[in-house]
Amino acid sequence: VSETSITHPWIYYNCIGVNLCQYVNIQGCELFAARSGGFTATYNSKFITIDSCSAHDNYFDGLTAYGSESIRFTNNMCYNHSNGAGLSIDTDVFYCVIANNNFNNNKLGVFARFSSDLTFTGNTVCANSTHGFFLSGYNQTPNDQGCDKWTITGNSIGRNGGHGIFMQGCNDFTITGNTIYNNNNGINMT
Repeated sequence: VSETSITHPWIYYNCIGVNLCQYVNIQGCELFAARSGGFTATYNSKFITIDSCSAHDNYFDGLTAYGSESIRFTNNMCYNHSNGAGLSIDTDVFYCVIANNNFNNNKLGVFARFSSDLTFTGNTVCANSTHGFFLSGYNQTPNDQGCDKWTITGNSIGRNGGHGIFMQGCNDFTITGNTIYNNNNGINMT
């Protein structure tokens, strides 16, 4: 069976998986060569901090959060995820801080949908083959709630193959003080 099989989604084949946990701190780890991703927080995990880790060369994403809240991704390096994102935030993720990370040389820098109340500050999102930020929103899937109440400020977003920031059906965003340069396109909001 392959990791690309539609009947076998390898969500559990990560370097580190945190499921149904609270108050977990992960620091200074190298997360690489997993069949899925470097790190994932799932199933209502809360108050998780991932700090100063390196996630690279995993089959899909570097760092992920699904159905969790109050996650802090700080000072991490996420690179060389040619089939996924440096950071993927998907399905009911709330109240997260993403600060001072590097999401470089991935398929996507940051992918997100169905998430609210996230703050991105001081990150470098560069040289990804498609978009820097891809924020999927309203009408992309049945019952899509989109992304809302985000702050994206003080980030460096450049040299991405698509848009620096691509937002579709997203609401109540604050985008200020970012350096957005040399992307195929700048910011797209639809």
